[in-house]
Formats: sequence, C-alpha cells, structure tokens
Amino acid sequence: MRFRLSKEIKKYFNKIMAEGGYLGSDKNKFMQFDIYYNCALIGFSSLKISEDASDLEDMMPTYPKEYKNSKPYIAGLLIATEFKRQGFDVTSRDLEKLMLKYLDNEKETYLSNDGYDLLNAYSLAGAQIYRENSADAPRTKEDFLLTVNQTIKKYGENDNV
Repeated sequence: MRFRLSKEIKKYFNKIMAEGGYLGSDKNKFMQFDIYYNCALIGFSSLKISEDASDLEDMMPTYPKEYKNSKPYIAGLLIATEFKRQGFDVTSRDLEKLMLKYLDNEKETYLSNDGYDLLNAYSLAGAQIYRENSADAPRTKEDFLLTVNQTIKKYGENDNV
C-alpha cells in the first residue's frame, strides 16, 4: 500500500507544492506529504473520512525521512480518532480490534493495508474541508498553514478530537 493524494488536490495545492513532491532546492514550497499530513489533521479534527478513492494517485510507500520519527504518533492519532469517530466507549474492548485492523507492527509505517486506506480517507476528507473553508487555493505556505490552523480550531471547538 501507499500514501495517496488525489489529482484534484495536487492541482489545487500546486502553487505551494514542490515539483515531484519532494523539496529539492525550493524551500518556499511544501513536499506532498506535508500537504497530505496537514489535510489528515483536518480530517481527524472533523472526524470525517472520504471514501471516494476514484481520483487518488500513489505518492510514496513509506514516510519521508522528515516524518520517520512521527510514525508512531500518526498511527496513534489514527486509532484514537477512529475510535472516537465510531463512538466507542473508552472501556470497550473494541480498541484492540481497531488496532489489529489498522496497525501492523511488522510494517515500516506501522500501518496495515486498511490503515493506509483509512489515513488516505482522512486526508482526502481534510483536503475537501480545507477547500470548503478557503476562498481560494493557497498561494503561500503561510496561507496554507493559517487556513489549516483555523479549520482545525473550528472543528476543535466542537470537541471532536
């Protein structure tokens, strides 16, 4: 499995996304995974997923080096968010079932195939929510991060995550 981002979202964020998805020499742009991860954070905060995978394109099979140390945290956020989205009680044994379904300790990312699919679904939903909360596509990294922050706060006020 791979992390996946939609063609439409890549086009929408093209002004702030580095060519080929990796930074290279352009420090004024984000790599694809930065966009992907921030959109996933919006998806987490809203407790929303998108199951429309028709437009998704593969990005990479594992985390870029800048995110290698974050993989257990991202896996934990995924499980905690899904647990809450599904409305499980904290005393429920369903946490173990979710962990077994979405995590795989043998994989470099700690994600099972279902875990990749779920994280992709949160990221896609977050990108769609971003677009709904922004008048235009971001022109700078700062514009993007400001809208991400405002959108997460908006959903955080609803005590979702």
